Amino acid sequence: MGRIKLRWFYTDLVEHYIRMAVRYKTVSKASSQHWFDLTTNWINELSEEDKQFIRFVFDKQFYSTSEGLYCYQSKEDMYVKRIRLSELEKDFALKSGLIDNYNTGENAL
Repeated sequence: MGRIKLRWFYTDLVEHYIRMAVRYKTVSKASSQHWFDLTTNWINELSEEDKQFIRFVFDKQFYSTSEGLYCYQSKEDMYVKRIRLSELEKDFALKSGLIDNYNTGENAL
């Protein structure tokens, strides 16, 4: 039987911003430019290994994040790659102000 894992409420939005920053060199709207710059700066501050991971998974050649994860060559299995991506997405959401530590579930009773 397959494992069902729920996605965080911010995942779709975070993935949209990352995909936009990885796939395009510029954007046209002012609000989009703000998020594009913020996301590009976040990616640039990642370790080289994480930059390569993010840029590969969200590349234009892949229809979905799952396809990018599946095609990413590493010793890790799909579950570990998903956990890695989830941690990076949470880091982006925290650093960009989309969420705070209260929303991560880490401070729950």
